Amino acid sequence: MAKTKKHQKHTPLVAGGNDVIKSNLKSYTNYLILSAILLLTIIVFSDSLKNSILTCWDDNQYITDNIAIRGLAFENIRTFFSKAYVGCYLPLTMLTYAFDYRLFGLNPASFHFTNLFIHLLNVILVFIFIQKLAGEKKISTIAALIFAIHPMHVESVAWLSERKDVLYSFFFLSSLICYLNYLKDSFRLKHLFYCLILFICSLLSKPAAIPLPLVLILLDYYYSRDALNKKAIIEKIPFFILAIIFGVILLFTQNKFEAITQTFYFYERFFLTSYAIVFYVIKMIAPLNLCAMYYYPAKSNGFLPIEYYLAPLLIVAVIYGIYKSGVHKKHLISGFLFYLITIILIIQIKPVGSSIVSDRYSYIPYIGLSFIAGYFYVFFVSKNAKLKLPLNLLILCSVLTFSVLTWKRNRVWADSLTLWTDVANKHPNVYHAWSSLGFEKIAHKDYKGAVEAYNVALALKDTVITRNDRGIAQCYLNNFSEAIADFSECIKKDPAFADPYYNRGLALEKLNRNYPEILKDYSKAVQLNPKYLAAYGRRGFIKYVTHDLKGALEDCDKVIELNPNLADSYFYRGMVLFAMERFNDAIKDYDNAININPAMATVFTNRGIAKLKLNDKKSACLDWRAAAEKGDRNAEKYLKSDCN
Repeated sequence: MAKTKKHQKHTPLVAGGNDVIKSNLKSYTNYLILSAILLLTIIVFSDSLKNSILTCWDDNQYITDNIAIRGLAFENIRTFFSKAYVGCYLPLTMLTYAFDYRLFGLNPASFHFTNLFIHLLNVILVFIFIQKLAGEKKISTIAALIFAIHPMHVESVAWLSERKDVLYSFFFLSSLICYLNYLKDSFRLKHLFYCLILFICSLLSKPAAIPLPLVLILLDYYYSRDALNKKAIIEKIPFFILAIIFGVILLFTQNKFEAITQTFYFYERFFLTSYAIVFYVIKMIAPLNLCAMYYYPAKSNGFLPIEYYLAPLLIVAVIYGIYKSGVHKKHLISGFLFYLITIILIIQIKPVGSSIVSDRYSYIPYIGLSFIAGYFYVFFVSKNAKLKLPLNLLILCSVLTFSVLTWKRNRVWADSLTLWTDVANKHPNVYHAWSSLGFEKIAHKDYKGAVEAYNVALALKDTVITRNDRGIAQCYLNNFSEAIADFSECIKKDPAFADPYYNRGLALEKLNRNYPEILKDYSKAVQLNPKYLAAYGRRGFIKYVTHDLKGALEDCDKVIELNPNLADSYFYRGMVLFAMERFNDAIKDYDNAININPAMATVFTNRGIAKLKLNDKKSACLDWRAAAEKGDRNAEKYLKSDCN
């Protein structure tokens, strides 16, 4: 019988590394180091706690407009696990939003605190992971420090929509640590089981966790374990099955992304992908001129900018350098492959959206590059003690620089207006930047500034969406003639676009134009978009004031069918029913409106009038008193005339 093959010893990064693997965090020095890193992280990210919830860019879909997070009942939780949000299936992330809301409502500081708190936990996990991996405190310190305060990570921490980024990373890193325990603790299955459970949690937080099985194979390689032996293959099967399942889910959910405005040939995608890989490496070293958007390049005479063609050459040079690195090869391969494996799913191999790269995509991948940085620090210092001082000074300067840049970058994410102002300043020749800035200026009631931003956007590229938005801004400035001109131009360019018809109808109302013309616009809007709630509502109102009560009631019914949770809808239908002398039905609608929004004083007044029509004067007076207490002066008149 053949002898049982002895398990190979794990390869420590530095001589004597195994001596420090035991109970790393029990060391006082480790506690001190981690405490210092965490304190610095809190300081540089403290400004993020003052930031708002963005009015756009997914925060509204995840948080402010998401009714599901406003409760933790079974139905809410089932919604999280049965629905994709903004093209992603992330039920655990949605649960954390619900917990935030349960504790503090829509308080932005509480949401931002949770993001920062999870980031701090991730800093600890990076320290533990690298120390278990390398067996060297200096490497884990450098890696954790870079991870903690790197300016590229501001987007993941300061943007509430990227809760999924910090949360999936928490489970991802925890899973990797469990796998290291599995490798180091005689392959005890409990560690592999924990690794699998944490992988599932990571997948349920963000699909970016899908490459984890490949990282497990990479860890096998780093520890000189044969990844092709039967045991190693079998143990990975559940991980790959889960990765495939969630990969399929990802394909089905990511079908609503905005298409890019420029077509790239297949071979050009190779250069775009190569550029993205190089981009993150460069920003790791020099995180300057960061932006929430990095737009796809404009072609010149059919060619991409020169840097896109140089990117593959740089990658080849790096690969060749690693191949020739001799004693460093395993560590360089491990660090660089960790970077590539964890970033490959999220770089834009297939161009979608408007941005070729994003700062947030560096969150986990930078751990691999930080590992390499820490490794070379230890190597050079161990070879030449004279290098310790200059290298320490370099680290100190880097920490100070990164801290200042991160502090400043947090302020850019203060709200949607500061964010898009920064984007427009850094991309002055991109219409999308100015169009988005105009949208945010409307949200912040700077309507003149919005028109100015839209003017720049339209000068760069005339689109119906931007022109329609400029028309909206003109309406807020009471420039209704200019607004109607914009809406009419939109309709001329794209007759199938419903919004300009609705908006033109609103502008015509303000100019007191004839009602048939207004009704025609609203009717066209609902014809093009049968679920256009606002258009049904306005058309119903116009029918009401023109005494088409039957038509008004039909439109009110449609509005409530589309959204039964709006108090105004029941209020207006109650008015129509009152005009039709259906007083009992009107009272029922007023009841519904009050149940949804008890602060609506006018509803109490109108319900009182309806009750008076039914000779219920006592109840009517109670309603008018309630309305008067809420500030309705009309109710006071009824109290004086009918309730003395």
